[in-house]
Amino acid sequence: VMTPGAVSAERVFCKFVRQGIETLTASALADAQGTVSLVALHFTGPLVRTARRAGPCPAVERRCQALLRCLGDVPKAFDGFLASFREQLANREASEWRGCDE
Repeated sequence: VMTPGAVSAERVFCKFVRQGIETLTASALADAQGTVSLVALHFTGPLVRTARRAGPCPAVERRCQALLRCLGDVPKAFDGFLASFREQLANREASEWRGCDE
């Protein structure tokens, strides 16, 4: 059972992510460490501290930690996406050239 503070914190967290995911992702792609620091300092830290005043809130803490971890992983995930996309383009270009010598 979640405390009222944890329920409110969950709502705030979900709204923050829903409304800011594109901006957070772009920011993390440009500077992952800076984005993680900024979000931790100005959002997740204050959110967890406020929620804890009403009692334990492990679910909120886990969500905040997951957000920070994922923001830190954005550049690596994007690099993987880009490599996969380039590979698919190279394979397609190669297959388009097969049979052209005939």
